[in-house]
Amino acid sequence: MQTGLIKGSSYRVNRDGSGKKLLLEVEITDPDDIQTVELMTQAGDDINPPDNSRVTIIKIGSAWKIAIASDDGIAPDETLNKGERKIYASDGTDIKSFINWLVNGNVQINGSGDFAVRYDALSTILDTLATDINTELGKIATAITGLGGSYTVSPISINASSAKIETIEVPS
Repeated sequence: MQTGLIKGSSYRVNRDGSGKKLLLEVEITDPDDIQTVELMTQAGDDINPPDNSRVTIIKIGSAWKIAIASDDGIAPDETLNKGERKIYASDGTDIKSFINWLVNGNVQINGSGDFAVRYDALSTILDTLATDINTELGKIATAITGLGGSYTVSPISINASSAKIETIEVPS
């Protein structure tokens, strides 16, 4: 087993392989020792580590080396409790976006402090509120007319469609 620093990467078919793989150009012993290493990750976890990340390499055969782990040098999140997970994207220096899976069942996307809503339920509540307000406005108009005045109701409508995030779904 050995380690090295990623100096570049590309998606292509590895020697004697089938199908494209992420192949890393890795500096092994010195700047002149750049070797091609296939990155092998856990199924369902697709990553392209930033350059200058350190990788752990295993030699499988005479010419086949695979990287089985990478470290981009970003300090671990010390706020995570046992059993929690964070997946993030980085530029090799800073975390740019992340998802935290917490043991309390919550999922945080790029932080905390606000909440997602069930859009369909919220839209139904807002539609009901608009109907109730319009009903009360009608009663007010009737009362004013009954007292000899006049009042024209301008019904309100609420359209929350611009608040809907189509790319995030939650259970109903």
